[in-house]
Amino acid sequence: MNYTKTITDAVNGNKEALAALYEDTQNDMYYIALKYTKNKEDAMDVVQDAYIKAWQYLPTLKDPESFRSWLSRIVANTAKNLLSKKNPTLFSQIEPEDQDDSFIYDREDENRDYQPELNYTKKETQELVREMIDSLSDEQRLCILMFYLEGQSIKDIAQSFEIPENTVKSRLNYGRKALKKKADELEQKGYKLLGISPISLLLYLLRQEKFFPEIQTVANIAKEVCKKEILNSIGEAANHVGKGVQTAAGKSAAAGAKTAAGHTFIHTALGKTLIGLLSVAIVAGGATVAVKLAGNSNNQPTEAITETVETTESTTETTEPTTENTEPKDFTEDMYPTMIAGNLTMDEFKYILSYGPKEMNDGVPTQSYAELLNYLCEPSGRNGNYIADLGNTSDWKAMYSLSDVNRLFSSFTDFRFTADNASQANAYVSGDAIIFSPATVGHMITSDITSAKYTDDELIIDFTYNYTSGGGSGSYTLYKEAVLVPNSEGLYQITDIYERSEEEEPTEAETSQTQDSQSSQSSQDSEDEVNKLYQDTINRVKAKESGFAFTTYPDSSYNGEYSYFIRDLNNDGKPELVVAARAAEGPFIVYNYRVYGYDHQGDTYTLKTISDDLSALNLLIPEDGNGLFIYNFSRGTGEENFHRATIENGSFVISSASEYTYTMGTDASNQFHSSNPSAFPD
Repeated sequence: MNYTKTITDAVNGNKEALAALYEDTQNDMYYIALKYTKNKEDAMDVVQDAYIKAWQYLPTLKDPESFRSWLSRIVANTAKNLLSKKNPTLFSQIEPEDQDDSFIYDREDENRDYQPELNYTKKETQELVREMIDSLSDEQRLCILMFYLEGQSIKDIAQSFEIPENTVKSRLNYGRKALKKKADELEQKGYKLLGISPISLLLYLLRQEKFFPEIQTVANIAKEVCKKEILNSIGEAANHVGKGVQTAAGKSAAAGAKTAAGHTFIHTALGKTLIGLLSVAIVAGGATVAVKLAGNSNNQPTEAITETVETTESTTETTEPTTENTEPKDFTEDMYPTMIAGNLTMDEFKYILSYGPKEMNDGVPTQSYAELLNYLCEPSGRNGNYIADLGNTSDWKAMYSLSDVNRLFSSFTDFRFTADNASQANAYVSGDAIIFSPATVGHMITSDITSAKYTDDELIIDFTYNYTSGGGSGSYTLYKEAVLVPNSEGLYQITDIYERSEEEEPTEAETSQTQDSQSSQSSQDSEDEVNKLYQDTINRVKAKESGFAFTTYPDSSYNGEYSYFIRDLNNDGKPELVVAARAAEGPFIVYNYRVYGYDHQGDTYTLKTISDDLSALNLLIPEDGNGLFIYNFSRGTGEENFHRATIENGSFVISSASEYTYTMGTDASNQFHSSNPSAFPD
């Protein structure tokens, strides 16, 4: 674009020139505003205000070809002002001058075209950007992005934020140190950074992420949301661009335009709907979303209902609200991402109904956060991967995406896991990973929504809760109801979940399942008896009762830790119990394990021992569901061997030949472990 000509035309009052400047720069300005604020709506507010200011002061721009740099400083300053409202101390504290903290330029940092030889997936790139950006304070983030990404000088940054240049240098130094610390943590998590400086890495990642389809989609939606107000609602302000901003009329018009843009469209129902599309675009993973702002032939908005943001006089008369139709309306699948807390899709919400709170009363789940964390994370890989599995730590604890966990939790609670409170759930946080030792969830649950009706005040969802035991030996169906009410953000959040009373008429979809549910009750009774039998066995093993204690190793070798799981190993409908005690064997910690089953006659359930006491470095759950894999490892060669174990004619049989052999640490080994997880994740 020829900025000199376009800006000359704009200064002379040509609205098409203003539109061209906006179209040419908005996506870049929105992206950097999003990185400054880390919030979609705040980024949109920043962009709107920044463009209004730019139109107002355009005649003062001495070098038209520097328009982008000049505009980016306005965006940064506007973001700083917005963040300052949330944190009044922003940039108020000047760092003490310290020779050790004097600003040092790095040649690699200065080379903004540097392209390291890295090959990250889209998911890894976005994860790394989030982790690195989140490691910076607001002050550091603004300075780092302005200096390194936008190419602003220290002098320009200091002038933009009205702070001393030494303060800018200090923020840059502290930001670099924070990024270096975060880079070290990322390398420990397994990311290969190849010795690249943290600043160069961040710049590379930001450049890559910026052009991802989903990022461009969000930016385009933001462009359409803001464009109508920026280009049309400025009204008199645009007319006064060419007449000098120092005139009273120009200042008044610009201020009025800013108020109109900032407090009218974004706060209309239409504006909120379009803002919600930003979340849809992100959830949809970059699917093409076309947005066209509605309007009539006179360019008047079709939505007439706006929120009152401020009143000009305290004596303004209150208008009686109009009576609205409160008849419940159907809540359809497309509404979930924009109206459910956490922006959950319908499938994600059904996962919450299945593995989230079993019951809730006035916003309080009957289960602990530790139990809910386990139930939502452990089965996720088998049910849609709604919580990303980040692998395992060196001591084989499981790592899950903290942001995914908190997003799903937000659908039913305001509680969020942090580094300070994760211990409540016997977990801890490192970066965007929440780490703990999950217990295996052996059963399967699905939920089917049979009815969803909403008003402005609540959303009522009726659903069937379908439980199937791990071995398929028992199943049952419950009819439940979830009540959701708007939270502080206006999104529906679960407050109550309960089993519907018997006298309530079931829906048509539920009626078809009644017979199956009744016939499966005896199976549920059987499962309860088996669980009692196995729980008694586990207690006797832990109590080291005669005939139940493990004695393969000297008593001093056992560390007192026990693990167990219940699983139908031979798919005969009768699940087995595997109990293990951890013991030291040379340099290894091994599992000394035993397999139990049961016999059933009438109402009597009798325990039976299926295997002798056996030992293995680990037991894995086969992806194909057949038996177990017994894992052994050679320190000398690094070779891993996986032997299939099954139950044949009532005996536990381990194949003498290794079914799979890999070298530890290879991609093939990692993929195998990912597909065939440990039966003892702790």
